Parts: sequence; structure tokens; C-alpha cells
Amino acid sequence: MGLQIGAGQMGGEITSTTKTEFDKGGFAGGLYAGHNWQVSNFVLGLEADLTYMGNKKSFSHATLGTVKAQNNWSTSLKGRVGLPIDRFMPYLSAGVTAADYKLTANGVSKTTTNASINLGAGVEYALSDQVHLRADYSLNGLNAMKKNFAGTQVKSEAASHRLMLGVSYSF
Repeated sequence: MGLQIGAGQMGGEITSTTKTEFDKGGFAGGLYAGHNWQVSNFVLGLEADLTYMGNKKSFSHATLGTVKAQNNWSTSLKGRVGLPIDRFMPYLSAGVTAADYKLTANGVSKTTTNASINLGAGVEYALSDQVHLRADYSLNGLNAMKKNFAGTQVKSEAASHRLMLGVSYSF
């Protein structure tokens, strides 16, 4: 089990007659837990996390006026494959992420939760048999929304990625 903090970034586009692209980074923090198995020279793992994503961006759109896009949280379930080298272990990960995406335009707010692919990589360092430090990068797939905002049809797509530093304790 562990705690992680770092930075996340949301990027995407809003289309309604015209297209406007946006991106915004912010603080991210959360919890993760999992289990690892030593198989020959490799470590195989299964991990879940819950992360607060502080991504909020207000911007101007030609048709919609002021628009606000938000990504508040994400949760993932992913597998890991690592290659231990002394106390270091580089790893690759892949799995599924569910994340919220909220869009406010024309005075109307709409929220959607989408599942998408999660790809990542990182490195872990064992301070002891129980305490591990890590740096972890994850790319979360697309959140898409096609909704009516006070009479205006809006198509929106967003994705996020994050770089997290974590500390965990193994039982």
C-alpha cells in the first residue's frame, strides 16, 4: 500500500461550429495498493489506485463563450511487469482507467465518466524489504462527450497523463 503525489495534465478539444484546444496541469495525489509475484527473473504485479486530479481549465470559445473543463478524479486497475536490478526495478504497466470529465458551457454543466486504456512506466527503489520509493508515469485514454448545452450541440474530447512520486509499505 502506498501514497503518491505529483502532477497531472488534462488536454483536449471542444467543438461547436469552431474547435478550441485546451490543456491544464495541476496537483495530483492519491493512494495505491497491489500485489507482486516473483516469476523467474521478473516481477509481475497487479495494482489499483485512486487519484485526485486537480485539473480545471477556463477558456474562451467562439460559439460558447466561457467554457470550464474539469478532471477531478481517476481510478485505475493495471498489471505491471518489472525487471529487478539489485534494489532498482524498472517496470511497464497497462490496464484500465475510469475518470470523470465535467464541462460547463452556456451556464449548463454536464459530467461523464468514461473507461479507457492506461499505459505507463516507472522505476521503483527498495529502501528496505518493506519500504519502496517510486516514480510512475501514466497516460490515460480519451474521455468523450457529445451533449446539448442550452440549445448548442457540443462535442468534447479530453485525455490526461500524470507523473507521480510514491512511497509504499509491503506487508
